[in-house]
Amino acid sequence: METNNTTKWSEGLRFVQAIKNGAYHEGLKCSPYDAIFGVSMKLGIANSVLSPNLTINMTTEEDLEKVININNECRVI
Repeated sequence: METNNTTKWSEGLRFVQAIKNGAYHEGLKCSPYDAIFGVSMKLGIANSVLSPNLTINMTTEEDLEKVININNECRVI
């Protein structure tokens, strides 16, 4: 919260959940995510549904937001 200068603590919960679900569990001998889905968790832009051509020139979070917004506008629901 301090790093991102926000008081919206709930916005960070998905990241905390991902870290916990991807962490090795001694009792399971793997992560909870691995135990449920049978594969390791893939995080980051490199593993996203975005085309590599769209992410190659990204340097800022604003660049990512622009691509996500354009990608969402193009989807037919």
